[in-house]
Amino acid sequence: MAIHWFLYKLISDLTPAQVATVPLNGDASASQDKVEKLAGPLLEEFLHLKDIEATIKEICEKFASNTICWFVESVLNTVIEKSERARVASGGLLSAMVAKGVLGEGQYLSALDSILQIAEDLLVDIPKFWDFMAQIVAPCLVPQGPLHLSTLKEAAATAKLMEGSLGTRCAAGKFAAAVLHQMGKQGHSTVAAAWKESGLTWQEFLPDTTEVGQFVADNKLEWLEEEGAALPVTRTKEGVAEELARVLKESDSSKKNEPVINWIDANIGKEDIKTPEMIRVLTTAVAESVIDGIGGPTAHCQLNEEKLNQRSQILKLYVDASSRLELQVLLALQHLMHRLEHPNKLLHSIFEKLYDNDVVSEDGFQSWEKNDDPAEQEGKGVAIKSCTQFFTWLKEAEEDED
Repeated sequence: MAIHWFLYKLISDLTPAQVATVPLNGDASASQDKVEKLAGPLLEEFLHLKDIEATIKEICEKFASNTICWFVESVLNTVIEKSERARVASGGLLSAMVAKGVLGEGQYLSALDSILQIAEDLLVDIPKFWDFMAQIVAPCLVPQGPLHLSTLKEAAATAKLMEGSLGTRCAAGKFAAAVLHQMGKQGHSTVAAAWKESGLTWQEFLPDTTEVGQFVADNKLEWLEEEGAALPVTRTKEGVAEELARVLKESDSSKKNEPVINWIDANIGKEDIKTPEMIRVLTTAVAESVIDGIGGPTAHCQLNEEKLNQRSQILKLYVDASSRLELQVLLALQHLMHRLEHPNKLLHSIFEKLYDNDVVSEDGFQSWEKNDDPAEQEGKGVAIKSCTQFFTWLKEAEEDED
């Protein structure tokens, strides 16, 4: 891993991604005020529709390489006090812009610096400033995004978070800790590996007077240093299903997905779970964990909507907008409903939540509806009939959009 880090730094030094590599065709003479006026409606439209491709196309049309930083600054200043969902979505947009070459690494850091420079003032009005910034920054960093973890140190150093009163208050460390915690929501093991590979140490973020071990413990980041995490093991489907059911049940009290995600990453693997077979096992386990009354009469089976809204994020993480895996989610639910003898309106309610939570797209539902694989027909007819109203609504919504 040290070799990988050396090569990364060597290549970065030779060919730094400082500027955009995709042409930006907007007005290069536009003032910052004009850029901000264009950025506002564009950002609001993106937060409403979440269409990254269309938004990036519009960005390329409206902004130039010398004004793109002002656009990003406007985004940061606007979303910092919006909802968590808006901050995470905006971070995803910025990550896509960097990945597609619309925004250079240097331009991203310059815009980030504009808000970190005034962190001391913002902390007075926004006590959770570091957590809010983390929600925006985390999507841009590996293993999820295109930028290396060294970006954290570079941003902290440029904004002088290690100096003066901010340095005394461990501002750089708190910023890094918040970002790593946010990244860890997608699973600890991959983030810990990225941290280890980066070569970064806490001493680089903290003043000499701060005891590193105590800082790590106070910020509950011990998992970053754990080298004895369980490695992926080969398991039977039945064994995985049983363990998933146990972990899901244990995490009910905390109402958090992280314990489930950490178990999957450590025992199955972030990539191995993304197979048709494992996605079916995961979907079945998650579905069974959110249906009250399983084991009793069919009529007693009821969907716990709040729990499904929470657990949907697990499915969304591993399905990862793959049409192939979306189909497996729906096939798993089809067979589960057949086993439960098709409780009234249960599948319909689950479909609505999966659609609302962006786990399965319109194309995914249509793919399942049209699927004519002979091996996947058991329970299909009844399942389709029970969801007639849902598919009617889906088609009408698509026609209205057209």
